[in-house]
Amino acid sequence: MRARSVTGTSVASLIDTIPLGRMATTTGVADVAEFLAGERSSFITDEEVLANGGSGNRTAPRCSLSIPPHQQRSW
Repeated sequence: MRARSVTGTSVASLIDTIPLGRMATTTGVADVAEFLAGERSSFITDEEVLANGGSGNRTAPRCSLSIPPHQQRSW
């Protein structure tokens, strides 16, 4: 893949598509990785965390979990 130069106008256009309205920083992405690797996330398993400023929220396919009635528990 060839690197492309980015103009100020194209950066502004890109930022306009990000719900948080700003580009990611390496520190921000590293903070997510550090949290997931740390003790505070010990109850999180098998999850995909998107550190994308909310951009994937509009385009990511939606899925739902449907449990057949015979497998549901009554607590």
